[in-house]
Amino acid sequence: MLWASEPGIYGRFGYAPAVWGVSYEVDLRKVGPHPVHRGAGRIEELPAEDAPAQLAPMLRELQTKRPGVSGRSEQVWCKRLQDEPENRGGKTARQILVHRDEAGALDGYALWRGKLSWGPGGPSNEVTLEELVALGPTAYHALWHHLLTLDLAAKLEYGHAALDEPLQQLVSNPIALNRRLTESLWVRLTDVSRALAQRRYASSVDVVVEVSDDLIEDNNGRFHLTGDTEHATCERTESTPDLSLSVGELSATYLGGRPLAEFAATGRVTEHTPGALPVTTAALRWPAAPASIEIF
Repeated sequence: MLWASEPGIYGRFGYAPAVWGVSYEVDLRKVGPHPVHRGAGRIEELPAEDAPAQLAPMLRELQTKRPGVSGRSEQVWCKRLQDEPENRGGKTARQILVHRDEAGALDGYALWRGKLSWGPGGPSNEVTLEELVALGPTAYHALWHHLLTLDLAAKLEYGHAALDEPLQQLVSNPIALNRRLTESLWVRLTDVSRALAQRRYASSVDVVVEVSDDLIEDNNGRFHLTGDTEHATCERTESTPDLSLSVGELSATYLGGRPLAEFAATGRVTEHTPGALPVTTAALRWPAAPASIEIF
């Protein structure tokens, strides 16, 4: 799994774009954020030295809810939070915000920076949101409302939103979010049987898929996949295939962000058993769109 610096290269090696990301360039003067309801907990600043221990559990929990989110070791957290002045690109020091629920438990955080700017009408400061993690709707709304209502700010940029990002529900003028769709994570399955057995499925599936792989011989063949939301198995078989496809299509749909039927429309997935395609397409999808909150 990777971010592709040159997308034209990686398809030759079995990689496929599996995650779509969304970037924002929000016009803060026009977006119109909805007010936060009373009893929404509180937002406070967190010292950088306390951040790795406090933020890490929230990121780990997000990983259980949204496919594609990468984990961080303690060492990676420390590197992520480094904030040397010469690396700020003219922006302020990083601000670390956390949200606490009414009981005082942490359930969200945001990392952001500002940049001073002046326009014809006065202050037009810019906000760069580097990362936002929220474990529930209250924290999500509170953190976004805080960022969208910062004093003297005219623009907010954020480059790692999910395809199903619910931010548009929290503003009166979604057009002012200025959303742009981008490719995010590319995926390449190197062990088909193991990969299919390790994930879970949105609905029950019992299908034989025939996979072709020009580079990894062990990935070629027929695999009997059974699974549901709790468990899965995938074993080699000689049974007649219900579907056939290459490892590229399987990689593209592995995280649940792209429907298998998308590739059938161009002949890259072949349905041999009537009804196998919609059933398998539904099983491979996931309630939350996959996303990556950082480039690696």
